[in-house]
Amino acid sequence: MKNYYKQWILLAKQELNGIVVDYTDPEGNHYSEPFCFQTIDEAIAYGQACIDRLIRVKSKSPIQAES
Repeated sequence: MKNYYKQWILLAKQELNGIVVDYTDPEGNHYSEPFCFQTIDEAIAYGQACIDRLIRVKSKSPIQAES
């Protein structure tokens, strides 16, 4: 199942142990998470939280990251 969130692509898919989520940023960088979920909603929510975290990290300047 493909979803879009803040210009990122979220891809949730069924695997042997459960549902996994991968995501791709607007520049085309691909990220995978090692966790499995029981529902698509859980996987998507986790992917959105990961995207929000990465956006926050990327938005900090090197000076802010040091303090």
